[in-house]
Amino acid sequence: MGGDKGVLKRLPDHILDVLFDETNGLLANSDRIEQYENIILDFKDKVNQIARIDNDIIKVRSTLGNNKGAVGNVSGENVVNKIWDIISPSLGDISCDQYFGFNPINKQGYEHWPMFLGIIGCCGVMDVIGFRSEQKCRKLDKVPNVRSDSVHIGMGAFCSLIISKEERLVKRANVIYEYKGIGSSATLLELQKTNIKI
Repeated sequence: MGGDKGVLKRLPDHILDVLFDETNGLLANSDRIEQYENIILDFKDKVNQIARIDNDIIKVRSTLGNNKGAVGNVSGENVVNKIWDIISPSLGDISCDQYFGFNPINKQGYEHWPMFLGIIGCCGVMDVIGFRSEQKCRKLDKVPNVRSDSVHIGMGAFCSLIISKEERLVKRANVIYEYKGIGSSATLLELQKTNIKI
């Protein structure tokens, strides 16, 4: 939800509109319309309950022990393990690999969870907990940025080197590659301004 409750609150009405569209209006002439409307009212009630609970990223991070950006300030070697030391006391019986997406409980039919998917999951977790996250990570329009960076970092695991002008991507990639013992690395491309006129 992340600060965009309007989308969530419009969802029940949108679903009802789609139902009417998909049934070519037959639903409107049905004696079941009252039944569907009651379902939508119940759905709206549940949505309002969710909206009241909210998804305050500051509260989420604080619950994980990430007060005042503790996770974002972790640096040096073994960063994932250092982050795990900060957040694991609040997580119960889960392993570091499970939490960061490298060994999910539901492997969705895979015998061994692919490293590529683990990296993508790890990037998503890192964004939520605040490690080199998007500055406006709770805004819906930033989700494609997180997903794009995650895919690039995942593909970089199959290369010797990835180059990016995004410092967050480079730092996150190197931390993940180190944690999983991947021989790839990421480096920052620094562009210099020139005064060349054409």
